[in-house]
Amino acid sequence: MHRTTQCVPFERVKEEKLLPVADRTYLVELVETRKSHKDCHLDYQGNRYSVPFQYACRELTVRAQGTQLCIFDGEKLIATHTLCLKKHQMITDPAHFSGIFRPVYAHNTQALQEQFVTTFPRTEAFVQGVVRLKGGNASYHLTQILALLDVYPATVVTTAIGRALDFGAFTAKHVRKICESDSALALVPLKSPVQMRQPALLHTTVEQRPLTQYVEVLK
Repeated sequence: MHRTTQCVPFERVKEEKLLPVADRTYLVELVETRKSHKDCHLDYQGNRYSVPFQYACRELTVRAQGTQLCIFDGEKLIATHTLCLKKHQMITDPAHFSGIFRPVYAHNTQALQEQFVTTFPRTEAFVQGVVRLKGGNASYHLTQILALLDVYPATVVTTAIGRALDFGAFTAKHVRKICESDSALALVPLKSPVQMRQPALLHTTVEQRPLTQYVEVLK
């Protein structure tokens, strides 16, 4: 007996004539935004999942539903993966890299050097520096620098080679680092010149004092 209604609850429910709730399956999903990297992977819960190479370096939407991870570009589904239960794993779909143009580099050392100079004019001194410093491993460094064209414009790579030559840094690692820094600086907007409230101050004569006066003050 319920103290307020003075009725047995289960008996009172029969009088309500309630209808049963329809049997529905509700989809529960987690929706987040992730930015894909230039290696065509994005980070999600401690793992890395691939996306088609056309969608590298983009803001994408990831939807986790059950054991599936779906990746969207806007409303377009571009990739589907099974969620990995481990951590620090790289889940890659080989189909996402199908169609990438990869230039063919010469295997002969002399031919590779000629191809390098043809691609980057007036870099003979740099090539000679790489050969002198790296010897038999020079082909590796030249090939790695050529591969930077997959990521950076030829003008950026050529400029980086010139700067590396100035510093005597004849390695692919140094050229890549310079490319990265140049590309980052290119994204920084130029600051407008400082506008002084009193331009006349620029033409004000300043009295020059000998440093001995400041020495006396510090005593």
